[in-house]
Amino acid sequence: MTSFVKPALNRSMELGKLFVESVHAARYRDRPQSEIYKDRVISRLGLMHGLPQKIGQILSFSELKDGGVAFSRLNEYEATMSLSLVEEQFFKSFQKEFKDVFEWVDSDGISASIGQVHKACLLGGKVVALKCQYPEIHDAIHTDLKALGWLTKPVGGLDKGFDLQAYKREIGYHIEQELDYHHEAEQQLKMQHLVQSLGNRVMVPKVISEWSSSSFLTTEWLEGQAFTKVHDWERQDKEALAEVLLELFLTSFLEWGYIHGDPHPGNYRFIKATDSVRVGLLDFGCTKNVSSETRQALIHLIDMHIETNRINQEAVWNALLLLGFNADLLAPLKDRMVLVSEILFEPFKVKGSYQVTKWNLSSRLSEVLGEHRMTFRTAGPPEMIYVVRAYQGLIQYLKALNVTVSWQLIYQKVRDNIRLGKLNLGRDTIKEEVSSVSEMKSELLRIRVSEGPITKVDLTFNARAVDNLEDLVPEEFKDRLEKHTIDLNQVIQDTQKSYYAPGDLIQILDNQKKVRIWLE
Repeated sequence: MTSFVKPALNRSMELGKLFVESVHAARYRDRPQSEIYKDRVISRLGLMHGLPQKIGQILSFSELKDGGVAFSRLNEYEATMSLSLVEEQFFKSFQKEFKDVFEWVDSDGISASIGQVHKACLLGGKVVALKCQYPEIHDAIHTDLKALGWLTKPVGGLDKGFDLQAYKREIGYHIEQELDYHHEAEQQLKMQHLVQSLGNRVMVPKVISEWSSSSFLTTEWLEGQAFTKVHDWERQDKEALAEVLLELFLTSFLEWGYIHGDPHPGNYRFIKATDSVRVGLLDFGCTKNVSSETRQALIHLIDMHIETNRINQEAVWNALLLLGFNADLLAPLKDRMVLVSEILFEPFKVKGSYQVTKWNLSSRLSEVLGEHRMTFRTAGPPEMIYVVRAYQGLIQYLKALNVTVSWQLIYQKVRDNIRLGKLNLGRDTIKEEVSSVSEMKSELLRIRVSEGPITKVDLTFNARAVDNLEDLVPEEFKDRLEKHTIDLNQVIQDTQKSYYAPGDLIQILDNQKKVRIWLE
């Protein structure tokens, strides 16, 4: 066993060695010895797993553009658990030996921060990914959280003016969820349903619930290329990929209120099909629900920058406070916030395609904020750390692709969905039950509103969207439902009891106006 399973005292000693090696690597950065110390740090990050390896995975974004492999190898590190230990853990979870479940299990596993993945084949021929959690990783993570301040130094540091306790709470909360593979299975299923609205451009492998537990997660195997292979794609394919990545982020954030919070290259697969390019998403241990207030504030900020005549200091200030910025810390910078926001939202202001490599975001913000740059950073809400991480990941991918994409056009597409009533900003979460999906009798929920021969509204959702029917029905028609004594909550409950059986849920005809809601 490697160092990650040792008691807390030994884990603390390993963290101490990592700190010393990190200091040496920084000290000799511009000297011949730098690569030796850097390699030592990376090797230790990979062997320790937990938060240290997660930090290394974040650093791997810096290598996307040039195809570097130093930190990137932490995204899919060599196996540190023996296959025999994985089988031993599997037996503890399911009281089954590998030979009773699998035709074969590849001994060459991929080692990540919380668990290790092996390609395998179930009896019957289905190829799957089998993820086993490291023994005693819980204790290691708790020790890591105590060292969070200096561990994050390479990615900006949380030990200089930040509310470190608040960040520990936010990161600790999500790490606890990530340690529960039941939770990850639920989140993966949730995302699998959500991405259906994006067609086949985003793929999420199905969970094999029979062989999943709190410490094991089995899913379909998703074939695809690593990002390093994307460098060889034709320009038009890279442009199409950039559009998919941008639409995925904006739709996740603003429409679903739910984002994949761990976008490092090891969690993405890229597929170039004959008719399109596709993105495969992996690892849903770290996801984030985004509040309606946050989404409303961002939509308001983006809209006002597209319609430039709406930008003013008070509007920007109020939106930042709604996002959760600390008013006391931000107050000395209030007169600079319009300029800051214009830089931050510049891609949305441009009517045509935008080249992210020419944004120069960091240097321009430094110029406007001057010596107060750290004040602006520390004023930001800890709750936004995973949103910011996902956003920074998107920017790094777009920079590495080095193509132009129309942010405004794709944003308007997402914004139109919101205006059409596909989203109620008061909805923060979508409840999904892994066990009941196989029992669903319908695939689609349809909502249609017509006046005479003219269709006014025609919406299609996954059948599971019935659970949020009250959010989906256009507001102007809710009075009509009340007039006909139709209780939406009762409709939802009856539909769930029928396991989403196909057929009409609601039909109303008032004069020439007709509302029909049904499952098919």
